[in-house]
Amino acid sequence: MSSSYYPDEVHTRRPSSGTPISPDQRSRRVKRRTGCEQCKKRRVKCDEHKPRCSRCVSRNETCTGNFQYDKWQVERPWLAKDPQRDLFSRAGFLENELLQYWFEHCSLIMGVVPPSQNPLSYSISPYIKRSKALRHAIQYLSCAHRLDFAQAQLAQVLEERHKALVSLQLEIEHTQLLSNPDIHFQTIFLCSLILGISSSWIDAGTPDIGLQHLLGARQVLPLLLRSETNTDLTHYLLGLYIYWEAFTSYLLPAPLQSSPWLNPQLAVFYPMLDNLTHPVTGIATSLYPVLAEVGQYYRRLVDVGEADPAHENYLETRLQKWKFPGPDGEADEEEENKNAPPLAEIARAYRSAGLIMLLQAKSVLRPLDGVEEVRLRIHILEAMHAITRIPTNSPLLNSEGPLLIIVGSELGAADVEYKTLVECRIQELVRYTRLGVYTRGLELVKEVWRLREEENIEITWLELMVREGVDLTLT
Repeated sequence: MSSSYYPDEVHTRRPSSGTPISPDQRSRRVKRRTGCEQCKKRRVKCDEHKPRCSRCVSRNETCTGNFQYDKWQVERPWLAKDPQRDLFSRAGFLENELLQYWFEHCSLIMGVVPPSQNPLSYSISPYIKRSKALRHAIQYLSCAHRLDFAQAQLAQVLEERHKALVSLQLEIEHTQLLSNPDIHFQTIFLCSLILGISSSWIDAGTPDIGLQHLLGARQVLPLLLRSETNTDLTHYLLGLYIYWEAFTSYLLPAPLQSSPWLNPQLAVFYPMLDNLTHPVTGIATSLYPVLAEVGQYYRRLVDVGEADPAHENYLETRLQKWKFPGPDGEADEEEENKNAPPLAEIARAYRSAGLIMLLQAKSVLRPLDGVEEVRLRIHILEAMHAITRIPTNSPLLNSEGPLLIIVGSELGAADVEYKTLVECRIQELVRYTRLGVYTRGLELVKEVWRLREEENIEITWLELMVREGVDLTLT
C-alpha cells in the first residue's frame, strides 16, 4: 500500500534552498511530536518508518512505533490479502481493526458485564491514546484471542507483547521524572495487569504465571491509591487486581507470599466497590481478599505442613459472617438476591468455595472428621446449585472458572450429573474465552476423580497441582 495512505507521513514540499521562506510559511510550520519512544528518549528525530524506524534498526532495538493518525484516515481491512498473516506487518488499519476487535469481543473475557458496562471496551480509548504500552498490550491480547491462542501462530503475538514490555519499561522510567505522574499510574497499572494475567494464556508449555507483573503491580498499587485519579477505571483496576491476587494466592510458595490487600488505603475502597456492580467481582469485592488469605494458607499447608487452627477459625468466621452489601454499608442479602440474582448466586458460590478450600487445606494433614465431611458436602451442594443458576449466554460465564475447579474436584463417584455439568460448563467456557487454561483445569479435576475412585488416594486439586509441578491460573 502506498505511503499516501498515511497522511501523517506526507510532508509539505519545501521551497528550494534559493527561495526565501515567507513569514506566513514559517508560522505554519508545526513541530512534530510524534515518533517512537526510543528516539524521544534520546531526543533525536525519528523518521517514523514502519514497522521499525531507521534509527532503531541501526541500533538493533525494539521500535515501539508511532500511533499518531490523521483524522481522515480510511480503514479498509478487506484490502488485506491475508489479515491474519499480515496482522502486524503494517501500522495502519490492521492495528485499528485489532482495537475494534478488542472493544467488541476480546474485552469480554476481562469481566462479567456486557461491553456497554465494561470499562475496557470503548471507554478505554482515551487511555490507549495516552499510553503506547497499553495499546501494544491490548493489540497483543486481541491478536492472540483472534487466533484462538494457537501455539503455531505465536510469533506475531509475542512480537507485539515484547513491544508492550519495552514500552511499559520506558513509560515507567519517564513517569519517574515527572512532577505530577498521577495520571500515568492508571495505564501503567492496567498494562501490568493485562500482561500479567494473560501470561499463562499465551504459552501453555511454560510455568509463567505473570509473577514479575504481579510484584510490579504491588509496587504501583500504593502510588495509585495515593493519586487523585478516582475514576471508574480506578475502581475497575482495584477490583481486577483483588481478583487476580485471590486466584494467584495458591500459586505463590510461602516465601513469596504477601498481603497487599490488607493495605488500609485499599480497604477504604471496599465499601465503595461493594456498593457498585463491579465488572469483575460483581457485588462481592470485599469477599475476594478473604479468598486470597484462604488460598495462601492452603498453599502454606501444602508446602510446609504446619497447621494454624486459630487462623483457620479466623478465616472461617470471616467467610461465614460475610454478607451481601446493602444500602449505607449494611448487609442485606435478601434484597441483593432480589435485585441481582445472577451476581448474588456468584457471590454465594464463591463464599462456599472459600469454605471448601479451608476444608481442603485441613485435609492435607489429616482426614476430615464426620462433622467436617457433612459441612463439606453442604458447601459443595450450595456451590453447585449456584453454578446451575449462572446463565451461560452472557459474560457471567467468565465467573465460573475457579468454581468449577475448586468445587468440581470434590465431586464423588455418585455425583454423575454434577460431574457432567462441570465438564459441559468448562467446555462452554473454553468456547467463550478461547483459553486453554480451563481445559488443563478439567484434566486436573478428572485426575483427582480418578485417583480417589480408582486408586483410593485422597488428594486435593492443589496437592496434585504442586506434586506435578503445574502452575494452573484460574483468572
